Amino acid sequence: MERQVIFSLRFEKNIDRLYEYLLEEFSSKAAYRFLKKLYDKIDIIARYPDIGSPSLKMRNVRSVILRPYNKIYYRLEGGTIELPCINDMRRDNSHSLY
Repeated sequence: MERQVIFSLRFEKNIDRLYEYLLEEFSSKAAYRFLKKLYDKIDIIARYPDIGSPSLKMRNVRSVILRPYNKIYYRLEGGTIELPCINDMRRDNSHSLY
């Protein structure tokens, strides 16, 4: 059963930053591929919410690797999945939740 996915404001800002970074440093094609992989992974999470690794520090939080340098964090809340953060491990993540 697919759950409803809720994007936090922080997640949306992180996506905007990553997209802009890819546009500036690589290409529009790389930025588009990133978004495609991201939304494909979110669809998988919505269908199979237990797929991610559980957090050792935070209850109900899991994470999945999007690419070798991107990690998506999500929280299971009842019938929904909240996406609070995505980390880009190539850059400073001092603004990250986890």
